[in-house]
Amino acid sequence: MPPSSLHIAVLLPSPSPTPSSPGVQLLDLSPIDLFSMLSRAYLTSCSVPSPILSLCPDIRISYVSSLPPRSPVLCTANLTLLTTHSLSSSEAAPGEVDVILFPGPDPAYKPAEEEGTWVKAHMENGATLMTVCTGAFWAGRMGLYEGRRVTGPRALLPALRKEFPGAEWVDGRWTVDMPSQNGNGKEGGGYGADSGQGRYAKRVGTGEVWSSGGITNGLDMVAAYLRGVFPGPLAETVCAFAEVGDRGMGYGQGKVGMYGWFGWLVVRAWIGGLFGGKGGEKEVEKMK
Repeated sequence: MPPSSLHIAVLLPSPSPTPSSPGVQLLDLSPIDLFSMLSRAYLTSCSVPSPILSLCPDIRISYVSSLPPRSPVLCTANLTLLTTHSLSSSEAAPGEVDVILFPGPDPAYKPAEEEGTWVKAHMENGATLMTVCTGAFWAGRMGLYEGRRVTGPRALLPALRKEFPGAEWVDGRWTVDMPSQNGNGKEGGGYGADSGQGRYAKRVGTGEVWSSGGITNGLDMVAAYLRGVFPGPLAETVCAFAEVGDRGMGYGQGKVGMYGWFGWLVVRAWIGGLFGGKGGEKEVEKMK
């Protein structure tokens, strides 16, 4: 049975590596809105028919950090978030949270010991962990990826493999590591067998680890999660309204093509600098 309620805690980093450094990539936070869109209040405002509204769970979202409630956390694009709970808040205690979302911090971020203790306690109680983009560094430094099948920003996978060799790194938009039914292993990437169809043997409270590649891949990850947990009519309505979830787990472009494309951008920028502004663009066009 799908859950009748879901509490998602967004863990925010604190402090930033440097005072002026944004603590969180704003776009990495965007998947949280897909959870919010599951709510009856949101879908009622969109005039969704009652049969679908009857499927809506109670959604609760908290913003947690090691700082006291209402502490500011700086995001990119000059946005500041206020935390709603601290790690010691009873409302965010182990057993009270179903999903923990890590938006990407500065890759140099070093998590405080109490952050790791808090997350591990939740996962021992069956909470699902979700990481977006450079949240992979955060989770890896907490020791949460050891022996897990995970992914991260595609361009940073070499660095992630080097720093966290105990994880099984895959090149994909997202992946999920599922504890096996007998508890003696994992069923990594088990959601991929029916990617896009949304008929997965997922249950809240199994201590899964979901991870995504760079930034907007977090939307694909959460879309797949919604399809795995909630009834099809509800999950598909949310994905359709948000226009997400159409991309599969794999990238359409190989790694060689990706690096070649980025190299070409560097060449274009270099030529543009030689010829100055738009004139440089014209010279690049002549070379094609």
